[in-house]
Amino acid sequence: MVGDFKIDILDKFYNVLLHSQRILVICLLVSWIQLVSGQEKVWREYGINDGLPGNSIYDMLQDSRGFMWFVTDRGICRFNGYEFESPVDTSALAGAETFLPTEDAQGRIWFARLDNSIWFIERDTVRAWPHN
Repeated sequence: MVGDFKIDILDKFYNVLLHSQRILVICLLVSWIQLVSGQEKVWREYGINDGLPGNSIYDMLQDSRGFMWFVTDRGICRFNGYEFESPVDTSALAGAETFLPTEDAQGRIWFARLDNSIWFIERDTVRAWPHN
């Protein structure tokens, strides 16, 4: 009987020890998850107050120099990582909706407007495609 009692005590001690290890592993896992998920993503929202021509962005393009181009409901602009810069546009359609930005081998940015005309930016100036 004493032998059975010792075996019961050892079984209970073993179960408690095993249960304690499980709790420790769970606590460590929860702590690790909280540590990893504690990193917040940085998110910045830009709008017309930041220099964006319009709040509706239809498309974007990263050019070969790393600039981001945005075509909006009020024109096209370039983002250099710090600020938005709009190219000089003296056309009658300045500030009109722009679509479908693309870059050619010469580094010019091409885009379309609502009237189905094609335009390109060369030396920070918007120019009409001669065959419009």
